[in-house]
Amino acid sequence: MTTTYYSAQVTLYRANTMGPSPSCGPCQCQYFSYTTPTGDLASGSLLMWGIMPKGARFLGGKCVYTAGGHAATANIGSYTIAPAPVVISAAKYGALTSMVAAGHQDFGELATTGFGGLETADVYMGIVTGGAQFDAAGTIAGYFLYLL
Repeated sequence: MTTTYYSAQVTLYRANTMGPSPSCGPCQCQYFSYTTPTGDLASGSLLMWGIMPKGARFLGGKCVYTAGGHAATANIGSYTIAPAPVVISAAKYGALTSMVAAGHQDFGELATTGFGGLETADVYMGIVTGGAQFDAAGTIAGYFLYLL
């Protein structure tokens, strides 16, 4: 005999208790871009990419960039929307492991890096740079997806 298992969402549906941001709904895409002047992003700089609204369920994203120079890296996290952003979780959505040369990286595609996570308040999604200063002028751009 075959055993049947149900996802958390199907279990809620079967119990008629489906909560906010179910497994289906409108998928939103936020695009972001930032042009870095030479030497603009020092190690430890914050760059806010966009807003994840309360009730959003994170689905992942992609970042593309021109060469940053030296050992430029970044953690992708969540930040308060206070007058000045304050870190909530610095690497909630993953990390950009090397931005020395031009390239692209997917982020947030694992359960351990925020995939499927439900936001309980409006938050900024952004990066804190690490390693070394971005020496070269260039562009950081990409998108992130979420269900609302």
